[in-house]
This record gives sequence, C-alpha cells and structure tokens, in this order.
Amino acid sequence: MGDSAYGVAIDSYGEAQAGYYGPENVSFLLPAGQTMIDPDSIAILKNPPHPEMAQHFLEFVLSRAGQSLWMLPKGAPGGATRNIINRMSVMPALYDEYAATTPTLNNPFKMHSDFVYSNELGSRRRNILSFLIAATMIDTHDVLVPAWKALHSPAMQKLSPERQQALLAQLTTPPCSEAELLHLAETDWKNPVKRTALVNAWQSAALDRYKSILAQIDSN
Repeated sequence: MGDSAYGVAIDSYGEAQAGYYGPENVSFLLPAGQTMIDPDSIAILKNPPHPEMAQHFLEFVLSRAGQSLWMLPKGAPGGATRNIINRMSVMPALYDEYAATTPTLNNPFKMHSDFVYSNELGSRRRNILSFLIAATMIDTHDVLVPAWKALHSPAMQKLSPERQQALLAQLTTPPCSEAELLHLAETDWKNPVKRTALVNAWQSAALDRYKSILAQIDSN
C-alpha cells in the first residue's frame, strides 16, 4: 500500500525479519556514527562439573564451524538445520566468504564510527537510567503518545516557531542532567525509600508535563 514503518531492533531480530521477508521488503541498518557494537560474552563457569566438555563447547562456538552457524541461512551446508540464528560473526573473513549466501546484512569490521562507548559510565548509570526511562516513557506511555501526536497536529502548526520549540523542549527535556543522575546513583538511589520516592516523582512530573502540553495545544 506504499506504507512504511521503522523502529529500533536488536540485530538478530532485524536481520531475521529481513531474511524472512527479503531485503527488498525489510532492511536492518546500523546507523553510521550512532552505533556501538560489542561482542556477546562467553565463559566457563568456575568449577564446572564437566570442564573438558565446557572447553570443547567454547572452542566450537569460536571455531569456523561454530561461527558459520551464526551467518549461514537455515538448511545451507554448514548452517543451522532448525532455526536461523542471524548473528554477526567474530571472524572477519566469513563476511566476504558468505557474501552471496548469508542473510546477515551488516559487516561490523567495515563500519566506520566515531561513537565511543564508555563501559565505566554505562555501568554507573545502567540501573538508575533504566528506571528513569520506565518512569518517564514506559509507565506514562498512554499520556505520552497523545502529547507527541499533539506536537505534530494542525493545531501545533498554528503556533509561532518559538512557541513550538518551547513545547517540544517541555516534552523532551530530561528530569535531570547526566551529572545529577550519576550523583543520585551514588547517593539517594542506594536508599530503597528514597529510590521509590525518586521514581514516583519522575513519573508524576512526566505526567504533569504531558498533560500540560496537551492542554496548551488544545487551548489554541
């Protein structure tokens, strides 16, 4: 019908959909300069009951045969027999070797990106940031969606550019700066009572902002 849709997806999901429907219908892209790729972890647990078997499994996963399972289509020689995996391999040579057969659309070894990910920073803010996103966008989704739609409605276009920018900023400005968030992660967030109060305050403030945006646009 000429319609199109897009959204954020994990690589294996996006690649799987492209492989199922065909790349002419579904594409999965890693935006240049906005994508950070890190490898999945694999390890042997301490004192496993079968250490030799665990070692053999790890070696197989990292071998050419194991990595081929990641990239080859289901049913292909050396590929999976039941379910396609659609993951990017850690072996650079496989991308050129399987270029004509693999449903994998991206080669991370040929990507250029200036985006630098900080593991230290990510670890410090991971837990608290997840709760902030949930409080301001997930748990408040039913009110956020109408507010977002209102910002793109004909009524919004009747406002001055300055007023439109102010309303957009009202919707998108986070409840605290990154520095404040990191400070909270090291202080109030460690106290269960303060943590609950903080999440409730974020959610309440977000709802008030979204409702205010709706009221301001509706009044015009």
